[in-house]
Amino acid sequence: MSTTYRTCPRSGLQFELQAERLMLVNAVAAVVFLLVGGILAVGVVLTRWPAVHWLSADAFYMVLTAHGIDMLIFWIIFFEMAVLYFCSSTLLRCRIATPRMAWLGFALMLIGAVTNNVAVFRGSSSVMMTSYVPMMAEPAFYLGLILFAVGALIGCFVFLGTLVVAKREKTYQGSIPLVTFGAVTATIIAVFTITSGAIILIPTFLMSVGVINQVDPLEVPHYLVGFWSLLAADQRRCAHLNLVRHRRNLFRCKTDVRARQSWCLPALHFIFATRQRSPSAGRSGHEHRMESGQHQLLHVLCGIGLNDSRPDHSRCNRSRAT
Repeated sequence: MSTTYRTCPRSGLQFELQAERLMLVNAVAAVVFLLVGGILAVGVVLTRWPAVHWLSADAFYMVLTAHGIDMLIFWIIFFEMAVLYFCSSTLLRCRIATPRMAWLGFALMLIGAVTNNVAVFRGSSSVMMTSYVPMMAEPAFYLGLILFAVGALIGCFVFLGTLVVAKREKTYQGSIPLVTFGAVTATIIAVFTITSGAIILIPTFLMSVGVINQVDPLEVPHYLVGFWSLLAADQRRCAHLNLVRHRRNLFRCKTDVRARQSWCLPALHFIFATRQRSPSAGRSGHEHRMESGQHQLLHVLCGIGLNDSRPDHSRCNRSRAT
């Protein structure tokens, strides 16, 4: 199989043709959705400014929904796909595995993102980020998210397949590069979170088209956890960057506390977003277990990240001295 490479005159990196095109289109799509989300953020800010109060209530929640999804899902995962192709094909100097499947994944992601945005801007899907039942949106809203998730999963598996190709063709010696190792870890987390979110969105989509009558998030096991997994794409990005930094430093420095706090904050958001408001006398066993789990998770997170205000710098100082 013939493979075409281009050598960058500045960095000396070799870019395989298909991988370079995939990196380019994913990065461009990411920047476009970042731009759209940023423009929508202006409308959100001007509306929350009492002196301006630009948008009406309906328009505000429509803009806020599109802003949140474009910024927290679409732009981050599109850019993550570009990074994965770079960390596999370019850094390992090998061809990309199954380029047709990679292009299919990108097409599904793009179609899903556009479909979701169109559904939101129609005005009947202003459910914001808490779009689980009983708040219902158009079927196209959920279908767009499902298509996007499936396309992202295809991209993750193409990345893993490219690692196999590089290993088989022996394009590198020893262990994989540091950044590629971090990308592998981010991909493992991505596969779990995206799959969980896509599976949870399927019954919601079926309910929106009338196939099933009701979906109770308190009765379906792990419904809220799976739903919020799809919205936690920024945690995978933090995992990649923090893991690379930890392996590079090898010692515990001052920024470790901030890094672990950055992991705690999204989890704390989930804890307080899913707290039950019903009286204690009328709670079901599932609600009691959920509240108990929230308290335990909060205790663990505070123990590992929020209470450690005095890091030990002795090992960092010794490493610099040596």
